[in-house]
Amino acid sequence: MVEKEIDTVCSQYGLKPTSLSELALEINYPDFVKYEEDGFGELDNAVYLPFSESFHVTDSLLSFLEESLDPHGFIQLGLDPEKASAAYLVDFLNSPLGRKIRKAWEKRSFIWKQAWPASGDSEGADFGGDGGNCAVTIFVPTVDTNAITHSMIYLPDRQTQEEILKLKALIDELVYQLNIFEHRLSAYPKDIAHIKEKIELIREAIQLANDSDYLLEIIRRGESKKLEFKSTLRLNLMTGKPDKEIEHAVLKTIVAYLNTDGGVLLVGVSNDGEVLGIETDGFPNEDKFLLHFKQLIKQRIGLAYSPLIEYSLVPVNGRKVLEIDCRKSDEAVFLKSSNNDEEFFIRIGPSSERLTGSKLIEYVNRWYNGISS
Repeated sequence: MVEKEIDTVCSQYGLKPTSLSELALEINYPDFVKYEEDGFGELDNAVYLPFSESFHVTDSLLSFLEESLDPHGFIQLGLDPEKASAAYLVDFLNSPLGRKIRKAWEKRSFIWKQAWPASGDSEGADFGGDGGNCAVTIFVPTVDTNAITHSMIYLPDRQTQEEILKLKALIDELVYQLNIFEHRLSAYPKDIAHIKEKIELIREAIQLANDSDYLLEIIRRGESKKLEFKSTLRLNLMTGKPDKEIEHAVLKTIVAYLNTDGGVLLVGVSNDGEVLGIETDGFPNEDKFLLHFKQLIKQRIGLAYSPLIEYSLVPVNGRKVLEIDCRKSDEAVFLKSSNNDEEFFIRIGPSSERLTGSKLIEYVNRWYNGISS
């Protein structure tokens, strides 16, 4: 179950599954006797993978030795330089997602312990530790070769790995520059306007990237009472033409959120979580799309409620998704239909339901007027 969840998440992030046997030119397992003689040999483009996900993966033999951990608790992977960068793989396997993958490997039980006498001499050893000349034993991990070589790792192509490493170096540089800005604020307050402008530009760019990751995460969770997906704003995917009913479905969800506890609507995402993007709607550009949406809010819901409806275009998987974040209204909100009738909707579970007649009166009295029936 855990491995299936990992596979789904990695697929959404564009990470392709590859077995370790496809990436590694050498896989050197811990050998107690061999280690006592010469240990792991230094390899170019190699990673040292600890059996336990609680320890760090490293690409340096020296760092591996300085960890002062059991030297038999690691595997040395000599990677194919055309397929994987050791620096990238170390960074990935030490990330929360990488640790989750390593933990799943642990649960597959491809590692067990074999007893060795502490003296290195198996003759006359007492593996039970209850007597004899060699009462102390050392338990050395042994690896199921077939299981680990067929374990799956998830990573982008080699070129993308290098780009990621470059971006991480750039992030480190930005952090350094931000620290300089921070110190300059105290020493040179006259530069405050210049520093503020630069900081706000950086913040805006970072927020956009974080929004993209956040949307991917909530899309993976699926629809709920406070999250709904709509493939398009106005296009009927069956007919290929604009359709007022499609617009109505979007607007009634917004009104239902306003009349209940708020929620998020994503336009450009299918019911099963596929990112289609607003491009599917066929507007000439993003500005025309947003203008059309704003007009719908103005004409069908009312500008008085626009402060409760925050929206923006967020890049997700190379496409743009309209994220609409609605807050709860303090008064009843009605949706105007094409013939000027008014409709009232609320959220019940993962759907928007229309209330009429006595049910509408009862709900408004209880929800907004504080009148119990």
